Amino acid sequence: AETEDREAARTAAAQADALDAETKDLIAKAEAAYDSGDTAQAVLLGRRAAMNLISTTIGTWSHSAAEYALAGADEDVLAWVSTDRRIAQTQDDRETVLALAKVSTEAVADAAQAALSAENPGAVGDFLTSGIQEAAATDNRVAILRILAGDPGKAVKAAAQAALDDGSPQALHDFFLGY
Repeated sequence: AETEDREAARTAAAQADALDAETKDLIAKAEAAYDSGDTAQAVLLGRRAAMNLISTTIGTWSHSAAEYALAGADEDVLAWVSTDRRIAQTQDDRETVLALAKVSTEAVADAAQAALSAENPGAVGDFLTSGIQEAAATDNRVAILRILAGDPGKAVKAAAQAALDDGSPQALHDFFLGY
């Protein structure tokens, strides 16, 4: 049953990734059409992208912005394509970082707070893509050492040692995705 659950989760994640890739492609095409002045095409692609977006698990700001665009006139879709979508995504990212700060270790919470307080508008996005892994590297290293101290099986031991040997924040993080 556990194997079936894992496979179902992988399938759902793969489907979500495919939808996400399709949505990103639609957004990019809608933005290109908007930038070139083809507002009819931008509206058509924007509506498709917004529909895809609300059918996936996304933040409340992005969901609301997509719904508003879909319920509105063509101008609302164009505003979503050109500006509103990015603003909503930024708000969702800030909420995600705040939630992570509340449940994470001190090192991650401090890094999250620094990202939220930064004047650089990309700091929150950078934290979510790589900063969180860097902030958690020491915690992850300690957790891996604790797992090794518990005398795990050969496969876990090999994966843990490989992550420690690599030593990068990404490798330490990735160990827990497969563990």
